[in-house]
Amino acid sequence: LSLGGTKYTSCAPEPFGGEPITLQGIKTNITSPLLNGDPSAITVVSFPCMTESSQSVFFVDYFEFPNLAEVRFANWVTGPDGLFKFEDPFSEGSLTSIYAPLLEGNPNLE
Repeated sequence: LSLGGTKYTSCAPEPFGGEPITLQGIKTNITSPLLNGDPSAITVVSFPCMTESSQSVFFVDYFEFPNLAEVRFANWVTGPDGLFKFEDPFSEGSLTSIYAPLLEGNPNLE
């Protein structure tokens, strides 16, 4: 887990112990006493080492990261139990790119 500049990176195989990855969970990590980060400064969230095929990702944008522009999952291949869902209920989010080149052939991607 690292935080530098405007990028939050988690390099654990299961970043949240197998629990679904959420924007709220990322915010909790960033604002923890260990990192003491500012979520409004984060523009990129990256998971370059995640390979657990049953990992779920559920991003609902409730302004946890007002300047988040990009989310990266460089090595993640979902299996039949994996789930990826993104919602922006207010249509005011700043996210413009989800980079996940290995996500393919899974009906659980929304």
